[in-house]
Amino acid sequence: MSGSHHPRTIVHIIDDLGLGGAQRQLVALLKGWPAGDRLHVISLSDAKTAYAPDLREAGIDLRQVPHYGLWSWSTLTRVRAHLDELRPDIVHTWLFTADLYGRLAAFGARTPCVISAIRNTVDDMPWHYRLANRLLAGRTSAFTVNAEAIRAGLVHAVGMSPDKVHVVHNGIDLAAFPPVTRNGAYQDEWRIPGGSPVVAMVARFAPQKDHRTFLEAAWQVSQAMPQAYFVLVGDGPGRIGIEQLVGQLGLAGRVRLAGARRDVWQLLHHVDLCVLATHFEGSSNVILEAMAAARPVVATDAGGNAELVVPTRTGWLVPPRDADALARAMRDALGDPARAEAMGREGRRRIEQQYTIQATVDATDRLYRELLHVA
Repeated sequence: MSGSHHPRTIVHIIDDLGLGGAQRQLVALLKGWPAGDRLHVISLSDAKTAYAPDLREAGIDLRQVPHYGLWSWSTLTRVRAHLDELRPDIVHTWLFTADLYGRLAAFGARTPCVISAIRNTVDDMPWHYRLANRLLAGRTSAFTVNAEAIRAGLVHAVGMSPDKVHVVHNGIDLAAFPPVTRNGAYQDEWRIPGGSPVVAMVARFAPQKDHRTFLEAAWQVSQAMPQAYFVLVGDGPGRIGIEQLVGQLGLAGRVRLAGARRDVWQLLHHVDLCVLATHFEGSSNVILEAMAAARPVVATDAGGNAELVVPTRTGWLVPPRDADALARAMRDALGDPARAEAMGREGRRRIEQQYTIQATVDATDRLYRELLHVA
């Protein structure tokens, strides 16, 4: 591991430290990083700071460069000033704004190794993001992605060199998330009668996540299983529209909006099924967390979902935008609790074998060594 070598200075640059999947993975990676290297994080926001205390408690240097507007010379020069001071061996950027400013600043600071982390499939990549990557790809040392589906899209649709795109799977720190006893506390909070089946979808309220299809499927399930309840965990610009749709479908008595949460791990132990109805996806942290919590998963066959969910073993895969298929899978899961629980246990084993945070740390460290030509 890196601790046995000359200490490296590693700077991670990210759009913000809000409650997002990329942010969770960055924090988990850094908290699991072996001693010896000098770790720094530059966040381009001082407003979204949910994970800032985690970094500070771990003793990781955090610097904030608030970014405003479509383009800011101030952002670029301030990030460059930090890099000139720190003189990093590696700059690793996360999310589009940080990818753009972080890489430009790193090139100007003559950083030996510059890596861009791309966290979603090309379906989620607007034209200006694709253009920026085409223009900056030649000087970028490597790209890290968390799913084979992302790698394939970058190579075939964006034209990146396959030698530069490396898959580093997301990981779960199982030691930090011990099993939770289901005690009815969340059912009480959500005003759900004890013993009722509970289905959760944990996702920000954005078109990509397709809450409409989930709610249409939930309506079908509620007709066959009137005892079932549905919990939406998350927030975002689409919340008002989702609240309206819940009312239009007559689901106000069956759907609970739980808001954005930091206790997703505990919450997952109090539901019977985790669903993700997304149109496209990289590698879903929520699916990994649900599997780690031994919950069965119903997900759309989109992006990296199929790399995580093994049909008939750990859950169900259904076509995107297909409420009928989603409802059938949800009814199958809720109608056979013993089978669903067995799938949950198999999902937990899959996490233990393939998707630990230690595996993520090791893969990232190997890439750093390779790019720096360190044995």
